[in-house]
Amino acid sequence: MKTRRYIIFYVLFALTALMIGARLINLQIANGNYYREKSNSRTVRSVELVAPRGEILDRNGRAIVSNRTGYNVYILSNRERTSTQLNKVIHNLSKKVKSKSRFSDDVLPISVNDDKYEFYTVKEESRKWKKTNGYNENDSAQKVMDSLCEKYGIDTEKYTKKQILAIAATRIDMVKRGFSMASPYLFAEDIPIEEISVIKEQAEKFPDVSVITQPVRNYPYPTLGAHVLGRVGMISAQEYEENEDDGYNINSHIGKDGIEKYLEKHLRGENGSGRIEQTAGGYSVGHNVEKEPIAGKSVN
Repeated sequence: MKTRRYIIFYVLFALTALMIGARLINLQIANGNYYREKSNSRTVRSVELVAPRGEILDRNGRAIVSNRTGYNVYILSNRERTSTQLNKVIHNLSKKVKSKSRFSDDVLPISVNDDKYEFYTVKEESRKWKKTNGYNENDSAQKVMDSLCEKYGIDTEKYTKKQILAIAATRIDMVKRGFSMASPYLFAEDIPIEEISVIKEQAEKFPDVSVITQPVRNYPYPTLGAHVLGRVGMISAQEYEENEDDGYNINSHIGKDGIEKYLEKHLRGENGSGRIEQTAGGYSVGHNVEKEPIAGKSVN
């Protein structure tokens, strides 16, 4: 009886060894070149390098508006990523990056109250948003969210309502911002170094995510005539239509008010270009500068 058991054991062991051996032969010999090329393959993406804006000086030549280096987080498009995988990356970033709201009311004017979706804009604005985005004016916030979850493959069992809302708003904004292989999506701007460190340390949770240093506006005297100096922000759809011929794109920044807006043509520099190199798994392994950006002119 024992002899029979040993025979069965050795036969099963031999079959298992043969299967493993066949698999190794397939990986290392028959298809070795394919898998080697796949693991060593690199994807190169072009990115725009933002030019520093010119400084705003007082009559003594002191900079009252300048620039400093900030960390921006981008999501890169990857044809091999499923919608579900992209949603997971967005969710992971939303948990780690505690940035201010990146969206205006025209992206997704819905909030969560008492575990229910509801429009938070006035009725007329909600109707306008629905019409613009292809919904009936009587559609409820819940119906809109159900439609967005289906469209973007958002798992309603996996995420909370607030998490679903954050993912849906990001997916809508990606479309509005022309997210594509040639145009990475700016997920968050001027992120604290502590949050950047977490993203880099937990890189396996953030495939197709890249951190790029870019100049951000610095106001060392925030109480000094803020309404006069103005501010800079991401270009709106209307501003883009008005300035497209001047070299702006849907992801550009522009002076919103005050001197920043009035002297936009002088303060604005000329953006450069660079390349991001990625592994087959979607992880960034290097950045190269192709064309150096040219800073804007300082004014006083």
